[in-house]
Amino acid sequence: MRYIYLILIAALLGGCGKYNAVDTVSDANPDSRDIGLCGGGVGIDNQVGLIIRNEAKKSGGELSASQRSKIQAAAVDAGILSANDNYETYVKCILELNKRRGDNQALSLQQRLQQPALKVWRQGYEEESRYVRRLVIENTGEELTELQVTKAPFLVISGMCVIDLAEKADKKKCSDLSVAYVPLANYYSSVTWVGAYKGELYSVDEVPDGMDDVVKRFTRANAIPGTQALNDNLVLLVRVRYKDKFQERHERFFDVTFTQIELENDLGQALFANREKQLEAGLVVDVRRITVPRLLEVWSSLLQPRSELPTFWQRLEKRRREV
Repeated sequence: MRYIYLILIAALLGGCGKYNAVDTVSDANPDSRDIGLCGGGVGIDNQVGLIIRNEAKKSGGELSASQRSKIQAAAVDAGILSANDNYETYVKCILELNKRRGDNQALSLQQRLQQPALKVWRQGYEEESRYVRRLVIENTGEELTELQVTKAPFLVISGMCVIDLAEKADKKKCSDLSVAYVPLANYYSSVTWVGAYKGELYSVDEVPDGMDDVVKRFTRANAIPGTQALNDNLVLLVRVRYKDKFQERHERFFDVTFTQIELENDLGQALFANREKQLEAGLVVDVRRITVPRLLEVWSSLLQPRSELPTFWQRLEKRRREV
């Protein structure tokens, strides 16, 4: 058996060649860096720790006294270990770190499997003589707590070519039309909190009463005659924060305009940070007090060629096209 350990050590040394053991461990799998924690200050080469760890994995995470002694003797014969009173303490340290790492990996897997499953979407329903849409958040997975919902509705007004012009000069006008993402305030009514941890957690009606008429009058008045019209649509973003059953905090972002699209966190954070700056600058249209002059004022301040849009808006547009 001692001969086998000598072969293992030779294979390890042969594969690595001459090297600094500490540097090699730092370049290996991040878990291997734990070995350096055990070896610090006791004068034992990290290669010994690698052998102990690998052999322990083969026997369920433990090493018998006989296995420990044979690894020690083989390492001494290979010249990577001298007689050392700290060897047994060192072995126990390696085995304990292996156990903790295994426990952490199991917990990490459990946390990934036992998470809330959110559905963030728009639901339509009939109310008296009108059709109403509402934002709904449901959880069909594990329980969550401390739910926080932040809504970010935008009115998007952009140029649109309505005829195929023969003149080359006119076609250029259609190549990079201007667009503005106008933040909206008071687009939603009062919120309904269900107070549950699963099922439907949250809902709120959209109440853009009177907005459509104002937007239509605005687009007709500001379109370029004969070449372009103004196109309007919505972008409805939602940020959801919560704690899972393991008390870990989460922040997730969704575009719910047409269907549920979960956005990358850095994109969502950039979009919401930009909206906050716009609100602080007063570049927002209150749906309850919307007028053509006010919409024109904000739209003019935010209007820019589509090619010059900030990266986060371009990323959002690309993300929506991919769905």
